[in-house]
Amino acid sequence: RDVLVALGTHHPALFSDHVLIGEASWVSGSPPVELTQGGVVRCECRLRHQQPLVACEVSLATPADLASIREQSHAQSHEQRKEQDHAQGREKSHEKSHKQSREKSHVQGQNENREQGRGATH
Repeated sequence: RDVLVALGTHHPALFSDHVLIGEASWVSGSPPVELTQGGVVRCECRLRHQQPLVACEVSLATPADLASIREQSHAQSHEQRKEQDHAQGREKSHEKSHKQSREKSHVQGQNENREQGRGATH
């Protein structure tokens, strides 16, 4: 069994209305005639264990379909990497800004303590 994992809550795979599967196991032993003749079979499927059945359409993918899916997947992966790098850059920038702010506050506190110390000795 394969388990698909999507990064984050906005990954395109989470909103896909298509799924590509490998070898199917048919109860009858072979795919329905409609599929082998290039058609579509309307049926119901269960996407998760113990979840309700949902309507779906099944068709066989052609080599051209597979090439198109790979191309789209590659383009999405590239965009996702760019978005992830951008998000990580924002996190690092925020962390750096927060660290600089803490350091600045610390230096200001030291300066105020020195000033207070000078005032007490005069």
